[in-house]
Amino acid sequence: MNMEHRRILDLADVCTGCFACANACAHNAIDMCENEEGFYFPSVDASRCVDCGQCDKVCPCLVEQPFSRTLRSYYGWSKDDGLRKASSSGGMFSLLSEDVLRNGGVVYGAAFSKSPVLRLECLSTRNVPLDSLRKSKYVQSYVGMAYRQVRDDLRQGRRVLFCGTPCQTAGLCSFLRGKPEGLLLVDFVCHGVPSMDMLRKHLAYLHIDDVVDICFRPKNRGWVDDFRITYDGGKRTYERPWQYDEYYRMFMEYRNLRRSCRNCMYCNGNRMSDVTLADFWGVAKYAPSLYDVRGLSVVCANTERGIDAMESLGGRAGCVVRELDTRYTDYLYERVRTDSASKYNYPQRNDFFRDVYSLGYPAALKKYGHKVSMLSYLKYRLKELLLSCLSLCK
Repeated sequence: MNMEHRRILDLADVCTGCFACANACAHNAIDMCENEEGFYFPSVDASRCVDCGQCDKVCPCLVEQPFSRTLRSYYGWSKDDGLRKASSSGGMFSLLSEDVLRNGGVVYGAAFSKSPVLRLECLSTRNVPLDSLRKSKYVQSYVGMAYRQVRDDLRQGRRVLFCGTPCQTAGLCSFLRGKPEGLLLVDFVCHGVPSMDMLRKHLAYLHIDDVVDICFRPKNRGWVDDFRITYDGGKRTYERPWQYDEYYRMFMEYRNLRRSCRNCMYCNGNRMSDVTLADFWGVAKYAPSLYDVRGLSVVCANTERGIDAMESLGGRAGCVVRELDTRYTDYLYERVRTDSASKYNYPQRNDFFRDVYSLGYPAALKKYGHKVSMLSYLKYRLKELLLSCLSLCK
């Protein structure tokens, strides 16, 4: 079978690994495999391919997309302190999800799984509790055949909330050839995605095995970015601020992201989703008195369906939802990431990834200056201990 015309195989710098092509292939001729950098890319089995071209027809990188932009903005939070603590910001994902679940619907999101290996997967509330789908997870998820499952749920008349990165919601939308009734598409302001393989290498570097839970936003020190891993069957815990963990710091400094994140089609506010979620870090400019260490959500409704969902939440007693002038959400989006001065233009990015797989992860960290100084971390811990002692003495 001659597959030279398969355009999905020639998108190294823009392919997002959204899995739309694999889900669309009726002959299951496409597998999403980890490439030399650990990221998911399509691989076509020539013995099963019948040259139907469906993969090219659903690829969001190859077909024009009917983008939406913010129609209305909101901010808010859950009045349930437990739910708010269990969320990255104010708990809007959970509130939207609970509304769908109350009506017999299904919620799709990302959760860590150990089968067949530790990885982040797109799972639904049929497989895992809603709690597992909460919170930010700074690694790319394995979508698998989730789009087909969403299609089947919708055909059976179930309401579905699908939450993923902007490119994943675009992939689902393209696979479904639109937005069927009953589907609420939710994405978030995305910083970019590292690979699951890089996270596995980092866990090995930390000598962490038998992982029970990985939490990038535990909120133990309030609404800040920390990293907590529970492992060894739940007996041990690793927890640090992002500045003192190599993986997290590389993520925050744009060092370990997928190539296509620099060419993101959605970072400027073009969206396929109905609702976009984010932390309301801009609250300081809007109304400093609203700042709360428990976290606040900001929500961009991009479609009438998204507006209806947020207005419905606004009428409930368990949360606070208030409309926000859209100018206060402009900061969420970037004009472009490809400028030479962009923080996404890390000149040594390709060399670093090459050396991770040739020299090894620890050697690459050291070579490119990503290794955290143990002395700096000990100084931080000492400072925290002194501040804690002073607080007790007052």
